[in-house]
Amino acid sequence: MYVSTTFDPDVTLSELPGGAVQDMSWSPDGKYLACPFQADPYLCIYKRVGKSLIKLPDPDVLPTGAAYSASFSLDGLYLAVALNVSPFVIIYKRSGDVFTKLANPATLPTGSSQGVTFSLDGLYMAVAHNVAPYFTVYKRSGDIFTKLANPESLASSSGRAVAFSPDGIYLAVGHFSSPYFSIYKRTGDTLTKLANPTTLPNSIGYSVVFSRDGNTLALGSGSSAPNNLIMYSRNGDVFTKADLTYTIPSTTVYRVDFIYFNDAVYLGLRVNFAPYVILYRLVNNELVRQSDITGLPATGNGLSASVNGELLAVGHAGVPYLTVYSGNYDYVRKSTNSVASLANYMTGIGYALESGSRGESKEIMTIWR
Repeated sequence: MYVSTTFDPDVTLSELPGGAVQDMSWSPDGKYLACPFQADPYLCIYKRVGKSLIKLPDPDVLPTGAAYSASFSLDGLYLAVALNVSPFVIIYKRSGDVFTKLANPATLPTGSSQGVTFSLDGLYMAVAHNVAPYFTVYKRSGDIFTKLANPESLASSSGRAVAFSPDGIYLAVGHFSSPYFSIYKRTGDTLTKLANPTTLPNSIGYSVVFSRDGNTLALGSGSSAPNNLIMYSRNGDVFTKADLTYTIPSTTVYRVDFIYFNDAVYLGLRVNFAPYVILYRLVNNELVRQSDITGLPATGNGLSASVNGELLAVGHAGVPYLTVYSGNYDYVRKSTNSVASLANYMTGIGYALESGSRGESKEIMTIWR
């Protein structure tokens, strides 16, 4: 017997989005999923009830154009949505299950927005957009969001993705042209660009995400392998390619996201071709590729994991536009192969103490984990 990680498409949705889904955001408590998409009404917000997601009534004001990205604040009270028409970002405040649009910031992003994120403390919000200065950072005071001064050194072109480090000190920005991503350090309300890492992507920086401890930064890009997925380690203000071993995907990496379950750390990728989603588990200094998830439709767009790793949402360019999986991190399988052939997928090995059928709970003796 061996134990592995699997994700099952067994979460039901009361109503599907009406268009292509590029990115999603779970509230930190895993209770709500915000799903922006590219057709009217452009936004669905779901509430989790067990293994069901129930669409909530629409907010008082909906986006009026294609919505590409969403982000909840850590307290789950604020939801920001990036869209391709003015005002380019909409901010909602949640009261219970009701989402109400706040007044627009006095200074709006300057063009179509592709990415949005909150700092962990909820005081800062960054928006990536396609017109100079290519990303905009706001500071929140109560329900008011005020634009900060642009950094002296701007991103080189259209912003595609933004991510704060957990302490809110560092901001990574993926963009459309060389060097394809940039890292800024925040001191108070001032952002200063850091020196570029030695290893850079050679095409569009589509996605950036920091690990929970802030010491690792994952970058997905349109580069050819090996730079379509780059893992950076941070030492002070210096980011260098991490000393990690992993199998490089052979195609564009559109989304990256860390997935945490108890003490285990996973990395999820949304890639351009089948299997569309790739999962790795971090084991010592290696990202070990996991078995492919089941029931994935023929396309993939964005992906987003709930904070506790229980649920994984995957967006698609075509119907059904959104699939939500539940994680099974201790799925027991019967082994008919050698241990060596299973090395990439196992999280434990043991043997059965009694016979049983699929779905039953039976005792096993674990001999390695």
